[in-house]
Amino acid sequence: MQTFETITLALTVCLTGICAGILFIFSNTVMGSLRSLSGHQGALTMQRINEKILNPTFLFVFVCPVGLHLLSVGLSIIGEASSPAPFVRMVAAALYIFGVFGITAACNVPLNDELAAAGSDRSALASTWQRYLRRWVPWNHLRTGACILSTVASSLAASLA
Repeated sequence: MQTFETITLALTVCLTGICAGILFIFSNTVMGSLRSLSGHQGALTMQRINEKILNPTFLFVFVCPVGLHLLSVGLSIIGEASSPAPFVRMVAAALYIFGVFGITAACNVPLNDELAAAGSDRSALASTWQRYLRRWVPWNHLRTGACILSTVASSLAASLA
């Protein structure tokens, strides 16, 4: 059980950290670069990014931490109920599940769908793009922070194991 738990924790930290890096690069670089393009060019580029990011590798990195966090919490409760590890793992899981996965599903994906629905008409795209940026970017900052904190909490949980 110890080896399985160690592997689970290592994968949780690794995949959550990779996801934090992906979200961070959007907050730090990608969205600012797209914002600097003319309205329709930035929007068209983001539409392509939203299409291309839905690939097996990204989905593995983004979705697997949900199950890994839940598995980590379960293993911790079974094995170490008297230590702080279950609580730390629950915090890490909640940050990822609600702060990353939940925000993505409830906020960022609907905005991506709205941008896709604008098509390629320049005037519709330009107005949709400005609204998209005002709403999508702050949600991305929030989920980036939640993912970074989840990575930190997962690392702490691994050190308590």
